[in-house]
Amino acid sequence: MSRSRFRSSTSLVAAAAVALAAAGCGDDGDPGTCGPGDAPADGIMLSGADHTVPYGSFSASHNGDCGSRELSLTISATQVGGTGLLTLCVPRPDLITGPATIGADLDQAAAVWVIDVQGESTGCAVRNDGAGPAPQGSATFEGLCDQGKSPAGFALQVAAQIAVTITCGDAVDQASLQLSGRVAVTAAD
Repeated sequence: MSRSRFRSSTSLVAAAAVALAAAGCGDDGDPGTCGPGDAPADGIMLSGADHTVPYGSFSASHNGDCGSRELSLTISATQVGGTGLLTLCVPRPDLITGPATIGADLDQAAAVWVIDVQGESTGCAVRNDGAGPAPQGSATFEGLCDQGKSPAGFALQVAAQIAVTITCGDAVDQASLQLSGRVAVTAAD
């Protein structure tokens, strides 16, 4: 085989490998960038002056249970060292191309909805307050491929204000706490 044919064959094999890598990652990720990268397993906190609730064990699944949308991606986490939980919904992960708005607007498709926030902090119960102001902030997805179905998972970074009710014995207060941090999310389906 001549050198020029060898180079052509080598180039063809390299091009095919790049195409296969791109196909495995889907339309919403560059080849080789699927997955959470260096994001930690525990890294998102709900915090304020007197209360802190850390969340970890993040997983994502296509349950079709938020907004009854087939493509919806449910992101669930549990409180580190407690019984609390955090549930977010991405109604259209196929529309996520940059930072997404965090809120409770069920009509906004390219967003992240805050479904449930629960936790325990210094002997008090913390829950999202449905009667308070809607959550506000943004979320960034890193390594999100195949609309969150890639077994590699992805990284999630959030920065939002969440209205909560804090119950300490008989005392009930409303507050606005910061949900923030960066974490690795595993694919559950």
